Amino acid sequence: MTQSADRPSRKRTILGIVLLFAIVIVPFLWLGPRFNAYTVAAMRDRETAGFAILAFVLLAADIILPIPSSVVATAAGSALGPWLGTIVSATGLSFGAVAMFAVMRTAGAPLARRLIGARDYDRFAALAAAHGPWIVAVLRPVPVLSEASVIALGAVRAPWLASFVSILLSSTVTAAVYATLGAMAQRQSSELLLIAAALLPPALAWLIAHRLLRAKPGRGDRAP
Repeated sequence: MTQSADRPSRKRTILGIVLLFAIVIVPFLWLGPRFNAYTVAAMRDRETAGFAILAFVLLAADIILPIPSSVVATAAGSALGPWLGTIVSATGLSFGAVAMFAVMRTAGAPLARRLIGARDYDRFAALAAAHGPWIVAVLRPVPVLSEASVIALGAVRAPWLASFVSILLSSTVTAAVYATLGAMAQRQSSELLLIAAALLPPALAWLIAHRLLRAKPGRGDRAP
């Protein structure tokens, strides 16, 4: 009985891993060479400001558009160095997430259900209610789940200050990892390291998130 019950869970885990690899690898293979070429040109021509603005805009728009943020943040580290790459990437990620949080805090659940679906909204809203704004910190490096957690957090009207701090800290840590690995890959001219930078952080975060999503929020808070 237990084995048969575990099979769907294992299948979902495998499917989730495959989808995560596809979400990260496919855009990387398509967009990576273009970013590499632009990075080299930006470094040669010293177009630091132009690249920084482009990276900021793309990462800010990642909250609503299917933009591979890991690729952009890694490229920012390659072109701008680890420190400036982290600042630009963290600012872009934070700006988009805070803006979405503010919109959803006003619009509420109806818009959230239309954006991410009623079932996913109910799950993420329950997680947000159970774990508070720090659910965003756990899911920040995970494509799709990151955006859904911000949307749900705003829709349940989580506290402003705690949510802002959670978004800022998680965005900064995520950006720092990508930018640092991107800068290392640039110094070593390593395509493999670039792929690892785009894939490993979201993969590790997804494994943590999977355990969190499987848990039933509020199990210890049942009404007497």
